[in-house]
Amino acid sequence: MENATVGFMLLGSIVAFLFIAIIILQKDEKVKNAKKEQEKEEYRQSSIKKYKQEEMVSQDIFAKEMTSYVDALTSSKLNRMILTKEEQPEAVILSIIEYESMKELADEYIEYMECARIVAERVPNGRAVAFDIDAYYAKRMVANKVQECIDAQEAEKWSEGAKLASQNEEYLKSVQE
Repeated sequence: MENATVGFMLLGSIVAFLFIAIIILQKDEKVKNAKKEQEKEEYRQSSIKKYKQEEMVSQDIFAKEMTSYVDALTSSKLNRMILTKEEQPEAVILSIIEYESMKELADEYIEYMECARIVAERVPNGRAVAFDIDAYYAKRMVANKVQECIDAQEAEKWSEGAKLASQNEEYLKSVQE
């Protein structure tokens, strides 16, 4: 009889332990879910702060006044419109200029990564090759700025040359003949 009592007590203790463990796991799950919801809300709030007030418009207002908003996008007054629903960002509408520049960057990145993959496949002895995408784009940006500067200087020289030529009487005579 004592063995049966001890057995029931042991079984009761195990059941009580499992019951407590289940309650603790449920509490942990509720805490995790609450934390996830809080993180989502913080993300929503931070995303609202990223955008300028003039870029944000509710979906209903956008639908009613679409023509004026599209005109604002195409005239380069705005690069994008953030459509909101219940004051939360839901979608983005881009100007074609903004879209094309983003697509160009994405295409360049994809091409660069494909080249990096091909080079990595061709490296002898399985050695890894390090690619620094940030350094690559930094060099590209510097090269683009230098080219813009050179183009501006070249345009200035042509303009100055045209101005000097227009003041030269011999040049004017030769152009008139």
